Amino acid sequence: MARYTNLKAQGAIERNSLRSSAAGTCRGQGATEYLVLLGAVLLIGVIVVALLGFFPGTAPGISITESQSYWRTVARPIQITDASASTDGSTSTTLTMAVQNTRTDFLTINSVTVDGSNSTPSGLPVTIKPGGTTRITVSIASVCPAYTSYGMHFGYATSGVGNQTQTGEKPLVVQCGSACLNNAGVDVGPCASGYSCCCSGYSNAKCLNVCIECG
Repeated sequence: MARYTNLKAQGAIERNSLRSSAAGTCRGQGATEYLVLLGAVLLIGVIVVALLGFFPGTAPGISITESQSYWRTVARPIQITDASASTDGSTSTTLTMAVQNTRTDFLTINSVTVDGSNSTPSGLPVTIKPGGTTRITVSIASVCPAYTSYGMHFGYATSGVGNQTQTGEKPLVVQCGSACLNNAGVDVGPCASGYSCCCSGYSNAKCLNVCIECG
């Protein structure tokens, strides 16, 4: 009887051991499948990022909203309160910016450099009064895509201090289209052919603070 009891107990132990082993195997398989799935997701993410980087015109890195927030509120002492880009469709792009002096004294912009491009600013040097805004245009020897981003560098001088530099911590993201600025409050020059530009502070019967079709 004792021998039968021992055999019965041994069988129960073996069954429990088999069940534990099977459960461990299932857990191990589940963990392996999870790691494989996670690896596949990460690989897809890397491929997507690489493809977006290969097409910089479609993926500027940050949104226009993020770029505008930085350049309109965070950048110092030169802020870009509005910007737009227009292209001739074949060889060049004109970047037009409304820039503001946030200092309490006069500031003179001596140079503007755009990363990764052969760029030529016009109308420099230009002196801006405290809190004042002016227009700067930069000719870029490339055609802008629908959306593009530019790393911006300014060389400037203030009262008694020359040869200072400001490099944007975030790129300037613009939509390529008409050369007019919205709500700039400064003379931004002519629109693309067939369009009319309205800016705050300027009276116009069609003023919508946007470039609108004439007619």
